This record gives sequence, C-alpha cells and structure tokens, in this order.
Amino acid sequence: MRSVSMAYTLKYDHHQDAIAFSHGRNGDDAKKMLADWADYIVVMQPQFAERFKPWQAKLRCVDVGDDRWMNPLHPELYKIVAEVAQDWSKRGFEI
Repeated sequence: MRSVSMAYTLKYDHHQDAIAFSHGRNGDDAKKMLADWADYIVVMQPQFAERFKPWQAKLRCVDVGDDRWMNPLHPELYKIVAEVAQDWSKRGFEI
C-alpha cells in the first residue's frame, strides 16, 4: 500500500511517470526492467534498499514504517507521502 500511495501522488498530483512495485507480487525480471528504466527508485523502508543493490545511486528512502494502513489512500499515509512528493516537486524532482 505504501508504494502504491507514493506512486499515486507522484503520478496524479505531480504528473510524474511512477509505477508501484511489490517484491511479493512481481518477479526479478520485472524488478530489473523497472529499476533500469527508473530515474529514481523510492523504497518505503530502509531495509528494502538491500533489494536494489545494483541501483544504489537511484535509491531514495521514504521511511513510513510497516504497512499499518492497508489502503493506499488512507488519509494518514497519503499525507506523509504527499508531503514528501511536494517537497521533491519544489526542487524539480532533483532528490
């Protein structure tokens, strides 16, 4: 839910081409394809960075902790990711 929330705000609020990715639902081929394509890879907890070692220079972490919302548009979660995305937007997405 966390990555879906982040992708949603980046895509619909800031017109960025963002795609959510789940290690539990997507395989290694999809991960490689998306990671190679991406300008930035946003992980939602620091320990997820280990899964993207070949792409360390692209990594950004928005540590929201464990998924306790179970809804990508939960007001608390969306507020967190929207504030981060707004800050990135102010800097021209140069993170």
